[in-house]
Amino acid sequence: VSGSLIASAGAGGRAGGAVSIVHKGTGRIRVTPANIAVSAGAAGGAGGTITIDATQGVTPGVVTLAAGTLSANASGANFNGGAVTVLGSSLTLGGAVNLNANGTGTGNGGTINVRSSALGNNITVGAGGLNISAIPGATSGNGGTVTVQAGGNLTVTNANLQAAAGPGAGNGAIYNLTAGQSGTGSLSISGALNANGIGAGNGGQVNLQMSSGAGTPFLVNQGAGANAINGTLAANAGAGGGKGGTVSIVNNGLGGISVNAASDITVSATGANQAGAIVLNAAGGGPLLAGPVSFNSGGTLNVDGGAGGGGFYGGGGGGYRGGYNNGGGY
Repeated sequence: VSGSLIASAGAGGRAGGAVSIVHKGTGRIRVTPANIAVSAGAAGGAGGTITIDATQGVTPGVVTLAAGTLSANASGANFNGGAVTVLGSSLTLGGAVNLNANGTGTGNGGTINVRSSALGNNITVGAGGLNISAIPGATSGNGGTVTVQAGGNLTVTNANLQAAAGPGAGNGAIYNLTAGQSGTGSLSISGALNANGIGAGNGGQVNLQMSSGAGTPFLVNQGAGANAINGTLAANAGAGGGKGGTVSIVNNGLGGISVNAASDITVSATGANQAGAIVLNAAGGGPLLAGPVSFNSGGTLNVDGGAGGGGFYGGGGGGYRGGYNNGGGY
């Protein structure tokens, strides 16, 4: 495709349309420049749907996007963001590509889904790579859902990954970030990542997966690194009430998981609500690929709830050090 594709609504109050590019052979999809819009009309409406899929054939193909913007934004008073999906064996970018599915008013953030399956295909969410935005409206709304799965390494700069709940009230975002979809892969996140609810909103989800080799654990809050998050993880309920969310870290290789302190991961509820869940699984690749789970400074891993009950902690791997307190069972 050479040029822009537009299926946006007109000036009236209508939702955005749909653009679908699907390759069922063994070739590739190339969009130059990568400008596709399925935004709502100016008078108001939900965002539309963009699908670029080169995986439907017997052999998945490559997706190449030149610099540009894929936009499925809502418009008007209170509408939800749309959906943007990009699937290929490999994803090749010719510059910064913006993926937008934003809500308006009290509308929810939309859905962004990016996946490459080829061994060694690295994806960057950051400067010169993908800029992802699936935020709700400016008044309130649930956070968006962002899924990025890389065949190789995945590098994320937090400023280029936006899906948090709205400022007034809303459930937390859902972040699914996977490196090593098809083999070895490291996950690097530049800063703390939270999927907290706002107001009476429930906590969202932070689901992280990687596949690192022996001696290369995934590090939590121990500084920047090639296989690390440089900060804490949270999926807490909003201050006005709500259930705790989920934080899950799964290492499918032998590298294991190393957390600086138990307090670096929180999924707390507010009021008489159920607490969330924390999963630290260093045996995601099976018993023969089980690595250790460790806490540098020990402490207590809290998944406490109110009268609604405690949450859940699940750990697995070749070894475990530290404590937990889930107010319920283990």
